[in-house]
Amino acid sequence: MGLILVDKLIGRLRGKEPVELLREVSPTKDVMHLRMRLSSGRRFKFQAGQYIFLQAPGISGEWHPFTLQQL
Repeated sequence: MGLILVDKLIGRLRGKEPVELLREVSPTKDVMHLRMRLSSGRRFKFQAGQYIFLQAPGISGEWHPFTLQQL
């Protein structure tokens, strides 16, 4: 129980920002490309190897890690 609370606290401290989905392409059933932007208009700033957690409320309430790539 303690680990769950720590995880929730860290998630809130890291911050969450809504995004707008601009485009979604699934070239195969195991791969999904999402093009999105921050709702605030700020640019994503990231480096190779970083990841974000995404939640799709229509599918699940869980958060899942995804790697970032600039195309």
